[in-house]
Amino acid sequence: MNTIIDQLRTCEIFSDLEPSVLALVAPVAREHRCEAGTVLFAACNPRQSFFLVLEGQIEVRVHSGDAAGTLLILGPGDGTGEAGLLEPGAHSATGTAVSDLRYIEIPVDEFRSRLAQDAGAAMSLFAAVSRVMVRRLQYSAHRRTGWDEIYRPGATRTEHDLLGERDVPEDARYGVQTLRAMENFPITGIRIAHFPQLIRALAMVKQAAARANHSLGLLPDDIAGAIDTACREIIDGNWHGHFVVDVVQGGAGTS
Repeated sequence: MNTIIDQLRTCEIFSDLEPSVLALVAPVAREHRCEAGTVLFAACNPRQSFFLVLEGQIEVRVHSGDAAGTLLILGPGDGTGEAGLLEPGAHSATGTAVSDLRYIEIPVDEFRSRLAQDAGAAMSLFAAVSRVMVRRLQYSAHRRTGWDEIYRPGATRTEHDLLGERDVPEDARYGVQTLRAMENFPITGIRIAHFPQLIRALAMVKQAAARANHSLGLLPDDIAGAIDTACREIIDGNWHGHFVVDVVQGGAGTS
């Protein structure tokens, strides 16, 4: 049976922390279960807890006037409410269990109280939370594309195409041709990421094509499974911020 520390390590925020730091947090991390339809947190209410999904899914919905839309679906290993670990505030969205749910809850007041006992642990945890939040802002689906994003400092990986080699941000889910498209065709400054339904529709078509080709024996199990998983994650609202090509350009990197 997994310990609380093992469960915490399934979350990106806690995955690389020292055992001593996790041991400080573990006593205030409690496992719970709830039924589908349970509201875990609501927009405009105070941030009181951080939630880590162990089994099941949480739907995160945002409200604008009389309209509401799904922002993303959280699954095992995903966390939400991390901003509350840094400072008090209110939720900007509502989180509801869409299936029977098993999760860990960390009350933010107890979390901060534990960290007050160890300045080094506090620095490690706050740095981990900040890294996750900064990356989410970098790939926010609602930002306009600009040179500051294309050339921002940080770790890179080298990729090449027929035009030569270029450095692509290490954490980017796109490649060198997309980078060239960002440089050459920032026509409107509005990215495809601004249109989530378009991205979800693309993922649905890709997923259907992969399943059809797999059923015909034209696509190996491992590749078909990887495509299916990636498409499912995109349909659930993940990785939208990595669709960075201008919506008017929207084609091959140098077309």
